[in-house]
Amino acid sequence: MGKSETKLSGYSKSRVMQKIPRYRKGAKRTLQAIKQADSGSGVRGVEEDLRETLDRYRAIIDRVEDCVGEVDLDGNITFTNNAGVKIWGYKDKSEIYGVNFRRYVDAETADFVFNAYNKILHTGMPDKISYEIIRADGERRMIEDSVAPIRGEGGRITGFQTVSRDVTDRIQKEKELAA
Repeated sequence: MGKSETKLSGYSKSRVMQKIPRYRKGAKRTLQAIKQADSGSGVRGVEEDLRETLDRYRAIIDRVEDCVGEVDLDGNITFTNNAGVKIWGYKDKSEIYGVNFRRYVDAETADFVFNAYNKILHTGMPDKISYEIIRADGERRMIEDSVAPIRGEGGRITGFQTVSRDVTDRIQKEKELAA
């Protein structure tokens, strides 16, 4: 531990900063809350601050137009925002949690998506992929995914974070302009 690092509940300041969101303003506030809790005062205030921070980030994620989600190593959706519900054609987030990617793509696309995610798993490097999905209502749409690995203890990849965008209309307009 460097001279400038402070010990907090058994963690160095830099380790704590790695464990909390990378949104600097929120991270600084959270670190201040942890310091306050370490001093033995203000635990209730810490919980309120953390809840407010979580609610603020949840609201931001749910307001963006692109799908922000997480997928486990088996390809099951474990988190999505409101845009993900819309893109996949569901009515509620609870309907999409646990859905495996093979359920919303055809067999050929499933192989493509599996291989793309497998490459990210083995290289540890984020990547972008485009593929066609079949929504819950049967409509086919083109999706562009930015995929990054989620790392757990010891840097082991435990899943994937995705930002997905429906690019169907853009592709259709590009084809019309090219004709």
